[in-house]
Amino acid sequence: MTFLNLDEPMPRIQLIREHTHAGKVYAVGDRLEVDADIAEWLLANDIAITEPKTARSETELLPIPRKEPKS
Repeated sequence: MTFLNLDEPMPRIQLIREHTHAGKVYAVGDRLEVDADIAEWLLANDIAITEPKTARSETELLPIPRKEPKS
């Protein structure tokens, strides 16, 4: 089980290919704020790049919904 460190900011990435997550389609160029595991997978599979530092804008970030673990 992975525990999130709430003190660490979530990685920000930019999609370079269209991507579908949980039935929602995200377009090329969409900027997302995701947890580290998702960011690592998207980067490793050439779906996203790390967000350029100069393009960071809070209004352009789209959160990817996460399922809460069952207790």
